[in-house]
Amino acid sequence: MKRLFGLVAILVAVVMGVCAGTSRADAECVAKEPSYTVTVPGRPFSVRELPDSTTALVSVNPETPLQVPGIAVLVCKADRFVYDHMIPMSPQPTGLALTPDGKVLVVADDSYIAFLRTDRLSRGSPDAITYVKAETGDIEDDDAGATYVSVSPDGRYAFVSEEQAGTITVVDLVKAAATGYSRGAIVGDIDVGNAPITTLFASDGKTLYGTVEIVHRKLGYPKVCRPEGAAVSDPTRFASGAVFSLDVGEAERGSGSSLTFAPAQCSAVRMALAPGGRFVWVTNRASGSVSLFDLLKMTGDASTARVNDISVGSNPVPVAVTRDGSYVLVGITNRFGPGGTTSGRVIVLDGGTHRIVGTIPAGLFPREFSHGSGPTLFLSNNRSDSVTIFNENLLGQLIMKR
Repeated sequence: MKRLFGLVAILVAVVMGVCAGTSRADAECVAKEPSYTVTVPGRPFSVRELPDSTTALVSVNPETPLQVPGIAVLVCKADRFVYDHMIPMSPQPTGLALTPDGKVLVVADDSYIAFLRTDRLSRGSPDAITYVKAETGDIEDDDAGATYVSVSPDGRYAFVSEEQAGTITVVDLVKAAATGYSRGAIVGDIDVGNAPITTLFASDGKTLYGTVEIVHRKLGYPKVCRPEGAAVSDPTRFASGAVFSLDVGEAERGSGSSLTFAPAQCSAVRMALAPGGRFVWVTNRASGSVSLFDLLKMTGDASTARVNDISVGSNPVPVAVTRDGSYVLVGITNRFGPGGTTSGRVIVLDGGTHRIVGTIPAGLFPREFSHGSGPTLFLSNNRSDSVTIFNENLLGQLIMKR
């Protein structure tokens, strides 16, 4: 059972951490080199940069008994982010999303959804963190597995992927703030299938797209996927993953009636929009591939939305598209292979031809990309306890040609 730290102890640690000499950050943080790596005290999952472009927040979980789960704070020094301090949390912070004004960080936190008010953290306020239980019932029996979170472009709603529960939980952030972040702010709990992970919004904010690792049984997809890491002789098979679309207006009213699904390959986990918002790239972890989906087709015959599959290597998870569309970046590792995990790589695809043009070295288990301000791109290296920060304008200097 995951250990739940006392809330009082956590808040005391937050105040001490913030007030114990957090040094002033520089005015901006754009690296002058193609990339550099920052070590953090534990296994990083997600990174979000605050609007001031001088602070980045990293969700981290323990690798050793001396470490604690929480948010690692990176501050900018001489055009580079450096680790500054930890904000302890519990039980297992993973996905992060900021409200558009940057004042609230919404955290997918296993059985909980947590809210960190970033404007109060800087003052060491004791009510900087609030937890809302994602599912009713006892924590031992109702582990929702909150994994990923997106905030609507207007900042009104948070959509939280509950991996274990198989649902997308919809939180009214205005209502949450008005009620002290109580469960009454949860306005929807939409069943989407087994292990929903990534969600993102269409450019106009009217549609939510997401991935599920195993599609709804009721859709009747054939069982063609092998368990990851299982012996070749294991006869177990699962249905493929899928990309779903959901009308945001209906979801805000608690309805999932607009759900449509497009079949992916095995264990669809992450996705990234290409410039223009029509196409999205999806990693299929168990198939060793990345797929391209045409989102316009999600409103018609969604079974035709997947328009390309590209083999990239073992256990791809993170995916990002550079802002100018020049490159598609896919992180691979052998997370489920012999030995568990060896050094990963970033597979680089040409954004126009979709052909693999090279690779970039990465740490152990590259897990999550996220765009910062300007040309900054973050990559969490989960089992290397580090975050790599790229300057997209200089990526060409890193690519090892095939």
